[in-house]
Amino acid sequence: MHNLSDGQLKLTYHRVAENRGVLTNVVNNALMEAYTSLNTEDCEYYKPLLYLPTGIVYLTLCNAPVISTEDLPDRVVHKIKEFCGGQLIKRQTGFGRDGKGMKYAEYYDKFFDDIGLMRVALKATLRILKSGKSSVAKSRSGNLVKFQQQGVLSTDYSFSFSDDIRIDQIAEFGDVISRKIWGEKINKIEEARKESKKNKKELPSLPDFDLVREVAQFWNLEESLPPIREIQKINDTLKELKLKGNTGGVPYEWYYLAAKYLEHHPEIENVEEVCESVINHLAKLISPIVEQYKLPDGWDDLRLWVQRVVILPGKEKQQDIDSTKVFLDELERYQLAKKFGRGRQLICSVSHSAYTVTEQMESAVLFTPQVYTNKQMLGGSNAKRNISSIAGIEMMLRQILMNQTQAVGKRFEDGKYRYLYFYPTYYCTPETNKFLQWAYTSIAQTRFNASIRNHFIHDDLQADFGRQRYQSVDTFLIDEDLERKKDLPENHPERKQDRTFKLSYPEDQPLTFYFMALPPGLDPTDTESWVMPSWLAFCFSDDFGC
Repeated sequence: MHNLSDGQLKLTYHRVAENRGVLTNVVNNALMEAYTSLNTEDCEYYKPLLYLPTGIVYLTLCNAPVISTEDLPDRVVHKIKEFCGGQLIKRQTGFGRDGKGMKYAEYYDKFFDDIGLMRVALKATLRILKSGKSSVAKSRSGNLVKFQQQGVLSTDYSFSFSDDIRIDQIAEFGDVISRKIWGEKINKIEEARKESKKNKKELPSLPDFDLVREVAQFWNLEESLPPIREIQKINDTLKELKLKGNTGGVPYEWYYLAAKYLEHHPEIENVEEVCESVINHLAKLISPIVEQYKLPDGWDDLRLWVQRVVILPGKEKQQDIDSTKVFLDELERYQLAKKFGRGRQLICSVSHSAYTVTEQMESAVLFTPQVYTNKQMLGGSNAKRNISSIAGIEMMLRQILMNQTQAVGKRFEDGKYRYLYFYPTYYCTPETNKFLQWAYTSIAQTRFNASIRNHFIHDDLQADFGRQRYQSVDTFLIDEDLERKKDLPENHPERKQDRTFKLSYPEDQPLTFYFMALPPGLDPTDTESWVMPSWLAFCFSDDFGC
């Protein structure tokens, strides 16, 4: 290269030490932007020449400026927020509802502040509890009346109200913003205060702020506060009276407050504007409180991981790593995960990562959290596996950028989706990458049908499985006009639904690691769910050289 260019050109690169999947794609793109951002209108210092799954080779001018490594972690964080933020607002992926109310994946805290998350939660609540859905307000009322009959609630108030989906909407929204969003923020502030005491830099105490009370006063329903306080103490009163039972986590106070509000405003048809006004009111109250505390944004582990796995020319990681120490550290973490009592340490069930580890939540993963793993303590009562922050970010990216349904956890796993990976052998040029991107986005046929069968088996029932037949089967697998057909009305004869789960990636952002999830047919067996992905893996390796 030096001789051919008369000493003006050279090759350089970046490399990522681990291949996580979507996260590795994001890191590759962030690094590529760091290089190409140094180009000017007059001079192209860096030009991507070869794409690898874990890096890129660049054609570079010998006098090209060196990229700054200080902002690389923040570039990766910004890239993830750029890709995922809009998708979360649009689709509210990771939100669901169970018997205890609305729930959402923990990663939402990484993308939104409290008020922004409240607005997303409102969209999710109105989507899940849309008009026409059955209300449970009457059953909530019935339970409150039973508590009243037991003497747990006083007879001075009426707890009777009928089914009304508007009550459910307001109540579930109120619960998610008070118990989940604001409740989690209080927990984080208290943790920060404990740490500050250890460092002898005590943070200010939290003011007396009851979100339910504030909303009741905002709605001019102060007369509802005494019965609400009684409802909030139901579990304690049951214990005092030595009665069995509890509220089971149901937000009865919000159902009561919502019913009272609609009793005073029966003309309201759409509660969205009402809830928006609550968010705007709370923003004025919450913001001054939160500003007193500097809390971590949740991305510190990722920033540290980027610093460790990104390898640049002249900054290769030290090769004299003490493998014995690495093994002993890993063994110690494993042993601490099996330890009873104090000193027990959580360990990632996915990647053995040494980063922050938490329980896998149903709303944040695409598989069942409650399955056996030898990394979990035997004989313990907790069946949930654990996941590190880095593996959790990979799950998050797949859930947000790939999942076309709202199914998570067991519901997603029960669909028996199988992943097909496009892994270019050794490297691919930008032109080859464009071809792979086109093939990836155009794959439409994911099940065997008569056209594919007839392609290999002639009318005289003679089969031809020669290479030429396989290399021409893409006619039946790939639809070059798929994007247009997907946007057609449902009743249009040419409309086509893409049932594959592919990465929602901008076209100007090259992928270095392509993969998709293939759905099987209705009520498939495990064998049936594997047939088509296995056959496609065989075909594409022959056709595309993947």
